[in-house]
Amino acid sequence: IIGLEYALIFKKLGCQEVTIVDTSDKVAPMLDTSLQKACKKMLSDAGIHLIMKARFAKTEAGPKCTEATPDIIVTLEDGRVLECDCLLSATGRYGVTESLNLKVLESQGLKIGRGKFIQVDANGYTGVGSIYAVGDCAGGCLA
Repeated sequence: IIGLEYALIFKKLGCQEVTIVDTSDKVAPMLDTSLQKACKKMLSDAGIHLIMKARFAKTEAGPKCTEATPDIIVTLEDGRVLECDCLLSATGRYGVTESLNLKVLESQGLKIGRGKFIQVDANGYTGVGSIYAVGDCAGGCLA
């Protein structure tokens, strides 16, 4: 979501060309399909290009690159090459749970979901005894 927000901000601030490269085949996959379609249409209507199901193979300084005139070459795994003067990488969030040694609690019903986040209800309850989870291990809205 943060990458989509920044793309819209850059476009509104006057960037001539804004392109989103996403590893997913869906815009905002955490949303239901009707909201995904609306989001995709809004981005398209704003003039933002979408390249879906793509990964960066490498990024490098282009031949015209100077401190005053940035030139960035992005090569995608499928061989496509993008040239830009600004690059923002918004890679998403993952649960910070590896150091918590949750195997014992998983055997008691604790669930680890997508992105390694502990699954909780609206109150942060895990469904296991008196265990609640919030913040970096539970994901969700940060506001």
